[in-house]
Formats: sequence, C-alpha cells, structure tokens
Amino acid sequence: MTWNIKDNHYYTAPLHEEAFSQIHLSEIKTDRDLIIDLSLIQNPIPPHYDLMYKISEEVNAQGFCMVYVMNTIASEIPSESLNIVHTLTEAEDYIQMEQIQRDLGIQT
Repeated sequence: MTWNIKDNHYYTAPLHEEAFSQIHLSEIKTDRDLIIDLSLIQNPIPPHYDLMYKISEEVNAQGFCMVYVMNTIASEIPSESLNIVHTLTEAEDYIQMEQIQRDLGIQT
C-alpha cells in the first residue's frame, strides 16, 4: 500500500478489495491525519468494516483524524462512529476543519 503525503495528511486509495483487506495495522501511518479512499471498492463487506473501525481507533488514539471516502455507505455501517464522506474534496475539507479545531483547542 502506498501512502502519499498531501498537505498535512496521508492519503491512500486501495485499487481493489483485496488490497484493502491486506492492510496490517502496523502499516498505518498514525503521525498525522489520514484519508483512505475506498471509492474504487464497489461493495464493501463486513470484514472491511472491522478493519475500518480498527484503523480509525489507531489513528484517533494518536490524536489525529481518520476519514474514509466511499461512493456508497452500507446501511450496516453505523456512519456516526466513522468519518465517511462521498468525495475526496469532502474528506480534505473534513481534515482541514479538524485541524483548525485542534489548533483552536476545541474538543469534538
């Protein structure tokens, strides 16, 4: 998995379901905000959801923000517990807002 540094966050986009499924928590970059673009994965399956939660927990535990980009959000994903948006622009805006809140000392 390739992690690209964009502005003040990491970005990656797995090309298919298998690439996302093979992410190991030890590979996750947790020293800045992270966007994982899953828009190329057409039908996320429940094992993906577990991995999504684990990655979010890792990033959030370090005080950073985790955002997923998904074209469709399955009804079984409680989206209030994950930061899921539909476009990369929305994800970048979300990250920027989180960074501003951290800079101002606002806890969410």
